[in-house]
Amino acid sequence: MMKIGLIGYGHLGAALLTQLVKVGFGKDNLRITISGSSRSLAKVESDGVSDIVLSNRELTMWADIVIITLRPTEALALQGLFLEYPGIVISTMAGLKTTSLEIILAHDVYRAMPSSPITIENGNAICGIFPWNKNVADLFRTMGFKSYILNIEEQLHVFTSLVCLPAAFLLLSLKNRAYDIPKNNYGFQEFFSVFNWALENTPTNLSMEESEQYISRMATKGGITETIVRALRAGNNLPESINLGIKRSKEISESLTQ
Repeated sequence: MMKIGLIGYGHLGAALLTQLVKVGFGKDNLRITISGSSRSLAKVESDGVSDIVLSNRELTMWADIVIITLRPTEALALQGLFLEYPGIVISTMAGLKTTSLEIILAHDVYRAMPSSPITIENGNAICGIFPWNKNVADLFRTMGFKSYILNIEEQLHVFTSLVCLPAAFLLLSLKNRAYDIPKNNYGFQEFFSVFNWALENTPTNLSMEESEQYISRMATKGGITETIVRALRAGNNLPESINLGIKRSKEISESLTQ
């Protein structure tokens, strides 16, 4: 069985690790790295995974596949880390283009944009992969994800906005507002497939407080979900709000490559 290393142990890293264990990966085949903060140390202790923590350098000497789950702003800390690494590197960092990542990491990189940790925990996760790679797709398929082929990297902006939509649909339901179905696919062939996935994976039967908590969990400050939700709260319709989410994704990407 492949040896999988996760750089970063936040919400996404923890959800991926849990899913890997659930589908049959044992601790002998899994390693993680953490920031070293008191909060991260407490988390690995409480989750019972302190025995599989390595340094970033140790991880690259051990793993067959490395998945980076850090915030995009933390990427520079990995500069040159993979210079002599022979395995596969997967980045889940939103906004950072492959060209920028490959300069920073000194290695070929595949981008995988997963849906939220909540959907991973519920077994309904999807991800967009660019560029397409069978080994990367097979790994996410093993974890229970449905993978989407992205023909060009720009489609990740659309995909990223779409996986934010369960929060948008929940808000519309909370406000008893109908939604308009977009009239085009924004240049992404699988747009309506992912749109329907988001609709099907919107929580139901939540109280108003639970709904707002769910939306808050998904909407990180300055992020794409927050942009879409804020637009809806301001009275924009759903297609307009998706457009603003795509625009925000592009803005984040441009700010990271300057």
